[in-house]
Amino acid sequence: MILQIDAGNTRVNWRVQTGSGRSDVSGVFDYLGLPDWPRGAIERVELASVAAKDRHEWLLQRIRENFDVPVQEAATAARQNGLVNSYAQPDAMGVDRWLAMLGAHGRWGGGFAVVDAGTAITVDYVDVNGVHLGGYILPGSRLVLQSLNQETGRVRAAEELGLQSTPGHTTAECVHNGLAWSLAALMQRVADDCRNFSLSYVVMTGGDGERLHSLFPGEAVYAPHLVLDGMDLYWGREPT
Repeated sequence: MILQIDAGNTRVNWRVQTGSGRSDVSGVFDYLGLPDWPRGAIERVELASVAAKDRHEWLLQRIRENFDVPVQEAATAARQNGLVNSYAQPDAMGVDRWLAMLGAHGRWGGGFAVVDAGTAITVDYVDVNGVHLGGYILPGSRLVLQSLNQETGRVRAAEELGLQSTPGHTTAECVHNGLAWSLAALMQRVADDCRNFSLSYVVMTGGDGERLHSLFPGEAVYAPHLVLDGMDLYWGREPT
């Protein structure tokens, strides 16, 4: 069995890939807790990491403590499986973005947008020929909320995020509804860009992907393991 790990700056997603397809064994943890990985029978670890250096090293140490197996790390490519990177220096693109696009392209074909909503929100566009048209990187909801709490003397709001975007009547409502309002505007912009670029569909992923999915003004696919799906293709396996 293969342990697949998608390590962001805040959370780590993982799942077990078996020889006959994915198992039901998967999980999520943050860097304050301990991994709840399965014991034994893991033959290889596949890792995609955009974590800061200290967190990346912490994760590698946890892997070594639990498994005496090879660790293979994914890297962004210029071209792979019919997907073409627009970056002049491909390795400057976060590997999670590349794998998410690879996963969407392998499962549904070209002509799509990927919205990955984690610590940062990334938006990437790929045309019908598999060519990356470029993208955007924006601060995620919790990053904006933390900034408001830390940098403004009298603005305080809990981290519980809502979906209401009407004008607020308390400071906390104004903050949370303002976040939802800005995210809804972002989703409308993605929908407009898809029409302008003649893209057929949108795929949402990441920790806040389901929340953004509910704000999208149209049909979109929610794929919580999109980066790990891309990892399958990266190492030559068909997505299941």
